[in-house]
Amino acid sequence: MCTRSRDYDSPPGQIRCVHTDTQVAVPTKNNLDIPGWEESGTLTNLPRGRPQRCTTPSQDQEIVAATKDSPHTNVVAIRDALHLDASVWTVRKRVLEAGLHHRVPAAKEHLTQQHREGRLQFAREYVNRGDEVWGRVCHESMIS
Repeated sequence: MCTRSRDYDSPPGQIRCVHTDTQVAVPTKNNLDIPGWEESGTLTNLPRGRPQRCTTPSQDQEIVAATKDSPHTNVVAIRDALHLDASVWTVRKRVLEAGLHHRVPAAKEHLTQQHREGRLQFAREYVNRGDEVWGRVCHESMIS
């Protein structure tokens, strides 16, 4: 091990010398910018803290209460109504943390009076048909 920056006696392309503290080739070590190495003395990743939450627990409770009071309101409207200085993603995360999930209801076509009359007419036409007609009808459906 050497502490010099170069060992000119070694052939090119080989590690010329290794830094005694970091066990890294000196030319490589000189090119690395390792933040915090002088303070910690280690090259491993150190644990990092999480960023501070931008909403308080009381604001989180207000978000959840507003969502429960009006479940069809979107998070943008909730954020604006509560005058929060947080992103839409933050408000959405708070709603999801509370276990509330956004679901889109199935779009169904509402039956009109014409639909009802057509169904009733069909039922009256085929009510007395025997097994020769209804035996050919498939009861399986691909749509659930």
